[in-house]
Amino acid sequence: MSAPAVISIDPKADWMTDADHAIASLSSRYLRTGQTFTADDVYQIAGEPDDNHWPGAAFRAARARGEIVKTHAYVQSKRRGRRGSTIAVWRAAT
Repeated sequence: MSAPAVISIDPKADWMTDADHAIASLSSRYLRTGQTFTADDVYQIAGEPDDNHWPGAAFRAARARGEIVKTHAYVQSKRRGRRGSTIAVWRAAT
């Protein structure tokens, strides 16, 4: 007998958890390789958020916890929905 499926009642909490895990994974990669990351990288791992404000909240929370810092670099987003706008480049706090 398989376990019953879990149905989310809070999509924001679910996405934020996924984003936190993605940011932690990308930060770990930075510490190993020196490779920086952007919100585009988080979306590849966590998926698209239902609300465009959630990614900023996820990055602010990770920065407040001392896990990441914003570099002074910006790059052009590769996501179609961003239409080539610039996004911040992040790295793990060391």
